[in-house]
Amino acid sequence: MTFFWNHKHWKIRIRQLHDQILHLSHELHHVKDDVRQIETKLNEHLWEWKELKEEIRRLARRIEELESLADRVARLEEEVMTGITDNPELHAYFAGKIGSEVRVDTASATLQGVVLTVAEDAVELRESGGDLLIIPFSRITSVQ
Repeated sequence: MTFFWNHKHWKIRIRQLHDQILHLSHELHHVKDDVRQIETKLNEHLWEWKELKEEIRRLARRIEELESLADRVARLEEEVMTGITDNPELHAYFAGKIGSEVRVDTASATLQGVVLTVAEDAVELRESGGDLLIIPFSRITSVQ
């Protein structure tokens, strides 16, 4: 009789364990569904994050462009107000001609002389008669 009782007790215990396993399996299935939903939401958020990062990059580039334009406008306003224009091409040309004779045309005259120095906005020439000329880049129409 003891064996039967023990056997019945084990059967009940096995049935309980089986029920618990089924319950845990059911819970595991729900947890897996929750994980899939979380993964889906996470992927959506990651996609949104990537789009936001790209938009931030585009906006940062646009801000840089606008800031450079603001600087450029400020320089142009200064040039207009002072009449002193920045002309890197003329500066480079005259810098390469220091010690050489050049002919400079302005709206009112044609001048010829040896390039002595070059400033950011003007060139200094010595004419053949010894006179020194400072010619602002803004007045130069052509150079030879």
